Amino acid sequence: MKAYVRPAIIVLALAALGASIAALYVHYKLVTSPGYSSFCDISATVSCQQVLESSYGRVAGIPVAAGGAIWSALVLLLGVFGLRQPKSETASRVASYIFVLATLGLAGATAMLSDGQIVAVLLEANAGEVHTADVADARATDGDVRTFSMQIRSDHSAAAMRLNALVQSQGFTVADSPQRQMVAASANDVVDTLWMSSMNQFDRTFAQAQVMLHTSTLNLIDDVLLPQVDNPALRSEVQVERAAVAMHLSEAQALSAALATSSGAGGAGGAAGAGGAGGAGGR
Repeated sequence: MKAYVRPAIIVLALAALGASIAALYVHYKLVTSPGYSSFCDISATVSCQQVLESSYGRVAGIPVAAGGAIWSALVLLLGVFGLRQPKSETASRVASYIFVLATLGLAGATAMLSDGQIVAVLLEANAGEVHTADVADARATDGDVRTFSMQIRSDHSAAAMRLNALVQSQGFTVADSPQRQMVAASANDVVDTLWMSSMNQFDRTFAQAQVMLHTSTLNLIDDVLLPQVDNPALRSEVQVERAAVAMHLSEAQALSAALATSSGAGGAGGAAGAGGAGGAGGR
């Protein structure tokens, strides 16, 4: 993880928390003080009151700003306490938690996506996975990790080819979106983390990264992409890719658990060996 990432996360989370608390306060005053005029009621076009009193201002009777405050506070805590050592394994896990929170937050606030934008998001997600496999080709030492990375490359490359074929046959106009940019930025950050990971930690870091990436992609498909697909052929492809992502996630979780177990066993064995050597020396 690059040095500027932690300060940026903390500053942005503080800004989001402040904005959410301010919106929550305005919402409270509008409910309890009839005739209240907030500082952000600038004009008929720019008005907090119109937004907060509309159907977009609450979910199940709960102000949306409350969710924003909770989300921002969680990200802030993770940034302050979880990323103090940017190159540690803990920081890598915390970064994955922040990414999942970002995916959920974006899913909740997303605008409608066209089919062409959905294609662009999926192409980016597939490309990111292939890039992580490129790193594994150069750095992985565990046989199961190398096998899994080859599967990742094969499946996601095939998915990209099918998407490009759909673009040609269905005439989609591939277009950018905040979701695609988020997927690209997250994949780039994961690739940087993999390259910076020490060789003896790489296999575990790679497996954990695959759990994080596939969890976030699965959430993105379920919460954002599938509900908005219009074209039947594209919907079918998204469902195929969802099944592959779910399968990869299950395999990544199993691989991560196996690597953690073997690492723990190795550490225990090493300690026992050292104790045995000490005993032999004592004799």
